[in-house]
Amino acid sequence: MSVQVQIPDAVAQAIRLPEERMVRELLVELAIALYAQRLLSFGKARELAGMGKYEFGRLLGERRSRGARETRRRGDRGEEEIRNSKFAIPSVMRTSVLVEGPC
Repeated sequence: MSVQVQIPDAVAQAIRLPEERMVRELLVELAIALYAQRLLSFGKARELAGMGKYEFGRLLGERRSRGARETRRRGDRGEEEIRNSKFAIPSVMRTSVLVEGPC
C-alpha cells in the first residue's frame, strides 16, 4: 500500500526548505509526530523517516531536549504540558520497568 499526500502549491512554497530536501524532511517530521502520538512503533517510525535505530533515537532525544530548553527559557509551562508537547517522547522510553518473578 502506498499513500500520497497532496500539499497545496502555496503551502509547499512557504516551507523554507530546498525542494530536494522537502520530501525527506516532511517524512521525518511525520514519523516523529506519529511516534509521539503512539500511532507508529519506534521501528516503523524510523523506517518511515529512513533512519537507523541510533540516528532516529538520537533525533528524538534532541527534540525532547530542545522542548525542555524552550520550556525552561519561557518558564511558563509545567511538567505535564512538556509531556504532552509535540517534542514529547512516549513514557515507554522515559521510564524503566522492573519485572519481578520466580527465579
